[in-house]
Amino acid sequence: MGRRNGAGRGGRQAGGRDRGRSGGGAGDRAGDGAPRVARTLFVLLITANFVINYTSTAMNVALSDIVDDLGTSLTGVQSVISLYALVVAACLITGSKLGARHGDRRTFVVGGQIFAVGALVTALGPTLPFMLVGWSLLQGAGVALMLPALVSLLTESFTGAARTKALSALGVSAGIASGVAPVAGGLISHYLSWRVSFLLATVVTLAVVLLMRREAGPEPSRTRPDRRFDNLGALLSAAGFGLLVVATLLAGRYGLIEDRQDFQVLGVTLLRRGQVSPVPLLAGAGLVVLAVFAGWERHLIKRGRDPLVRLVVLRDRRIGVGSLTLVMLFLVPSGMLFLVPVFLQTTAGFDALRSGITLISMPVALSVGPR
Repeated sequence: MGRRNGAGRGGRQAGGRDRGRSGGGAGDRAGDGAPRVARTLFVLLITANFVINYTSTAMNVALSDIVDDLGTSLTGVQSVISLYALVVAACLITGSKLGARHGDRRTFVVGGQIFAVGALVTALGPTLPFMLVGWSLLQGAGVALMLPALVSLLTESFTGAARTKALSALGVSAGIASGVAPVAGGLISHYLSWRVSFLLATVVTLAVVLLMRREAGPEPSRTRPDRRFDNLGALLSAAGFGLLVVATLLAGRYGLIEDRQDFQVLGVTLLRRGQVSPVPLLAGAGLVVLAVFAGWERHLIKRGRDPLVRLVVLRDRRIGVGSLTLVMLFLVPSGMLFLVPVFLQTTAGFDALRSGITLISMPVALSVGPR
């Protein structure tokens, strides 16, 4: 009996040691902790995505308030908004590559810090140049770092159906933010100040960054950051996409083919009214630069170096069609959420609150419309 009891105790002890060596106990704790970390990460990323989409939309209904507060013109404020879109578009690929090299969570945290500083500068800035630096440059650069890392983190943290639900929630949060932003932004601008929206964005983003650093778990290693970064590729991609965005922004003012008014740069008239519009020239230059960018990336791949982006992914028809669909789904609602508030405030004389209330119909129509 004693030997059997001793053997039983020894077996239990050996089994415990075996489980400890095999990581059974640690695995159980990791299994319990992993969902909590994933849930925390999900909430933080969805919150950050909501803030990004809110700040990029809410100010459209406060244009007249911003013009009066800063003592500037509507053209100046529109230029700030346009430059913000330009910076995001020009730096998005570079931001994605930095996340792949240095870790998505680290890149997201750095981007969030830059975004929060930009929102604070915008909220406290007394003149339009402060808004230009804070909103257009700093917040634009922050978003270019945050968005690719955000999508990648969600993709890595979930699998199967859970991943599909997480990415769907990401799109839903962006839609909700774009729908809520005009009304909330109008209320805040009318009863408080348009600056409060940027202060709230600062506080929420800093809270997300701090919680991300504390709760989101260790940073997984992904690529070799010791390899030389493709600086020329980053410059070419930014220039190419930047020229395309500028051409798109100028189309409404100068026309697609024939110039509707003199095109001036720093007071010098480059194209006169009736001549060719700057839009096709800038768009053509952008396409040429992107062609050079593609050639440079192929050159790096042939030499065994690390390119900014591997163009082979574009040969996948699903990726190409999906990307084009996403672009159209983004451009059409975003263009309406920008142009309609401008019309309401400049032509109809609406204030921020009335403009925001009027825009409620747009997200409702997009939500209940046919799919």
